[in-house]
Amino acid sequence: VNKLNELNNQLNNINQTKIRKAIIHNDLSEVNILVKDNKLQAFIDWDDFGYNAVVNDIGVFIAHGFIRSKIIKIDKIKLFLKEYQKYINLNLEEKKAIYYLVKYRLFGIIQWYIKYSKERIDKLNELENGYHRNIARLERFEKISLKEFLTYY
Repeated sequence: VNKLNELNNQLNNINQTKIRKAIIHNDLSEVNILVKDNKLQAFIDWDDFGYNAVVNDIGVFIAHGFIRSKIIKIDKIKLFLKEYQKYINLNLEEKKAIYYLVKYRLFGIIQWYIKYSKERIDKLNELENGYHRNIARLERFEKISLKEFLTYY
């Protein structure tokens, strides 16, 4: 709870006037992207779409796609951010926000596991494993400082 409160404070310290907003997916991950012949074909599962910070989709995608319990795919994060900026150049506040939004998404995943382990007793073992795996993902990402993350751009 203390870490989540600290994260909310850090997000609140971002200059929101510098953060661009648009209609976004809000749940970009590899399971919501269709690819054929190494080409993006479509985004699916638009249940969570809405008007939000553009960088939220980036934070969600990094959290789901590149952070594992045993490794962070830093080279892939760097490549993704470099390629993304060929289309949308991110300002400093947006870059900082992405760092915090990655953490925020990882907290959200952990909260999802907590919620469903109370509701789905029949899958408790599987959900507890997911909970511990995602705690490890958050702990691994927290070893990266904001200063280091900003060098990925």
